Amino acid sequence: MPKSFLSSILLSLMAVLLVSGCASNNDKQKTINLVAEQRASILSAGLPIEYGPLNIMRASAKQGVVEIFMIFNADDASQTPQQLMSYAADYYCSSKDVKNNMEIGVKYRLMLRNPRGQLLIDQMVTMDTCKA
Repeated sequence: MPKSFLSSILLSLMAVLLVSGCASNNDKQKTINLVAEQRASILSAGLPIEYGPLNIMRASAKQGVVEIFMIFNADDASQTPQQLMSYAADYYCSSKDVKNNMEIGVKYRLMLRNPRGQLLIDQMVTMDTCKA
């Protein structure tokens, strides 16, 4: 067999493997996006929720990230925004449902604003941040 024939077969095989790897990553990302959208939809159905000094106003999904928008009412707070976000992150890291979603690649973005709309904290919660 000529050397160029073997080279072309090897090159073709590598191209097929590369394309199939990309397709598999694309399918995984689609699954992550769908799970994030479904989770955001479930959360949105029960909003707004008032939980102590927090008002959870909106949940949406963007590219595999569930974004949760909260408003911090300092007048009603016995804890700082940082303490509340730390508790929220701990909850997300310990919740079985949330953890299962994070294991497949879904991320959670917790955004806390004051009543005037100024961003106080913007925190990502992922499997990596839960392990840290």
